[in-house]
Amino acid sequence: LEILDRLGALAPVAEHGVTWTVGRTFDMDLELFGIDLSLKSHSIQPPFVNIQQFRVEAALVDRAYEVGVDMRWKNTVRRVQIHADGVS
Repeated sequence: LEILDRLGALAPVAEHGVTWTVGRTFDMDLELFGIDLSLKSHSIQPPFVNIQQFRVEAALVDRAYEVGVDMRWKNTVRRVQIHADGVS
């Protein structure tokens, strides 16, 4: 989440996702384990966001377009050549 925030792509993820800080593991009605991750965090972001993968990908693609990344789709790479100066 901090990386998405630095990239400017956190807002749509936070808008569509479900944030949580407490994790609990059950066996039927018996709680086996519980942890509150907000107590140990130094981040301003919540520890977890449940969200569909396509929404995260869409947020990153939208942000890439906003900052001028030239994205190419459905192209086939036939050869990669690396030159001595590192430019290909």
